[in-house]
Amino acid sequence: MSPRPGLEPTALCAEQAKSLANTARCLRKAERELGPVRYCFQDPSKEGLSAIFAWKRQKFRETGGYDVLAAAWIRDLFDVLWRWPAPGFGLVFSTLYFGDRLAAGEVYLRAGDQMHAWIAAYDRDLAVYAPGHILTDKMLDAAPTHGVRVVDFGAGNDDYKARWCLSRRPIREAVVYGASISGRMREAMGAQWRSAAAKLGPVNTVLSRARGLTDHIFSTHGNWAAGAVAFAAAAWDRRRVSA
Repeated sequence: MSPRPGLEPTALCAEQAKSLANTARCLRKAERELGPVRYCFQDPSKEGLSAIFAWKRQKFRETGGYDVLAAAWIRDLFDVLWRWPAPGFGLVFSTLYFGDRLAAGEVYLRAGDQMHAWIAAYDRDLAVYAPGHILTDKMLDAAPTHGVRVVDFGAGNDDYKARWCLSRRPIREAVVYGASISGRMREAMGAQWRSAAAKLGPVNTVLSRARGLTDHIFSTHGNWAAGAVAFAAAAWDRRRVSA
């Protein structure tokens, strides 16, 4: 899903225009009640980035989602990209403040004139002001002035992304298995998934979600044992949340 910043407002459908007007009302409410609203396209604050990660991880715990930020190598990757020296490539950390208070943040990976959304989180004590929507609006307004032509929101969560989407494109997914024992076991499991999905019809939806979680977890961890432990923890979290 690829919103293209800089297009004329007339390209928006009526539902999108209504949503943007609603977000503008939330912004005015925040300014009246909390102070000036400040946006930063590339915030240098590592403390702010840590706060966004903490909010995101808390949401994972509360919803039973898999905490991808728990893996140390992923946090290290963010740190490397944060310090990447090449211009036009690396992390873009956009933030929104109400007064002096951090309200929301979004992390993107930038390559040239395109950005891909990675992580977004907001202070849920401020949810009534829709800080996440305000932040995305301001980011799309500012992106062209920073040389960004396309902002790719990725797949999923269509209702949320439809607020800004002006074009869509197909996304293909693939899994590459390593030559290790863990990789071979996962490849065999993948074959079993495909065989079961072909036979079970409607149950395929449930299997697809389970497989997606499995691939997500074992791709995050470097060995079978660590992946198994993480999978058990994720299954327990989902059971706890649904109870």
